[in-house]
Amino acid sequence: MYHFTHYTDILESELNFRKRINPRYSMRGFAKLLNTSPSSLSEILKKKQGLSNNKAQVICQKLNFSDPETDYFCTLVEFHNGRTLSKRKLAQDLLIEMRSKKLTTELQSDFFEIVSNWYNFAIMELLKAKRVPKNANFVANELSISIEQAEKAIQILLNNNLINEKEGYLVDAGMHVTTKDGIPSSAIRNINRALLSKAEKAIEEQASGNRHLSTLTIALDKKILPEVSKKISNFRKELNFFITNHKNNQNPNSVYCFGSQLFELTKSERSFEEKNNEIH
Repeated sequence: MYHFTHYTDILESELNFRKRINPRYSMRGFAKLLNTSPSSLSEILKKKQGLSNNKAQVICQKLNFSDPETDYFCTLVEFHNGRTLSKRKLAQDLLIEMRSKKLTTELQSDFFEIVSNWYNFAIMELLKAKRVPKNANFVANELSISIEQAEKAIQILLNNNLINEKEGYLVDAGMHVTTKDGIPSSAIRNINRALLSKAEKAIEEQASGNRHLSTLTIALDKKILPEVSKKISNFRKELNFFITNHKNNQNPNSVYCFGSQLFELTKSERSFEEKNNEIH
């Protein structure tokens, strides 16, 4: 369920599952189960009619969803049908957290491989920007990686349902992967090291109009670092929400990487006063 990005896709999946079990099963029967009319269900599946939170709760009960599945379904409803931007943004943050927790428990042996290589994330985003054939040469050329890297990445992403294959093309599965607590530090070092190298090349190879690289050097007390880190994290989420929901970004055609770095420039982690007290 957690790879679906729209609640109508979940309903379509449930309907198709019942049809596979019983070829005579109809939308009329499904509508009756959900306590709605066939015409209303048809409009909902076509995304022409939304769902209220109360109706979403009823549907989850009728489909015997677990509590986590109910939370996910209802949060999807809020994300797509919420009346205010703030409610939709809160729902998006909850969806990211839910998917991240589910991925942490499901990916297992491939998890390190996925989160430690930047091009796995880039492939997932590339599918939103272009029609990508299941062809390692195409992917390798688009992202400037080796054919071997592309082949391995495509297979791992397919195996873990992070992307799908349809009629010879790779398609977005709607999964969002984030690197939160519990990610091995070596994986984070790998991906950060690789992306910093890509940023360095961008300075030399990309026109200034196609990139934005800036820095801030400032003195601070380490006691406020947790708060600073939280503000950076919140800004990243806000930027992601702004881009993915912008009215002029409905048909993306490129994949970009946004990175932020906060690290110490001074030589020692201890203050001058601490060292001076130690000497005396």
